[in-house]
Amino acid sequence: MDNSVDSRSVDRALELARRGPLTENPQVGCVITTPDGLVLAEGWHRGAGTAHAEV
Repeated sequence: MDNSVDSRSVDRALELARRGPLTENPQVGCVITTPDGLVLAEGWHRGAGTAHAEV
């Protein structure tokens, strides 16, 4: 995986994380890609008691 794929994936995960609520839990985003950058899945933590971002 090249650095541009890593950088884009991290930027997207941070963008997704900002969708989560501002509470005592951290805002978390997740992007799962192939080595060439194809996005397979993405998500964010929607709040306490809900699935993790990567689920």
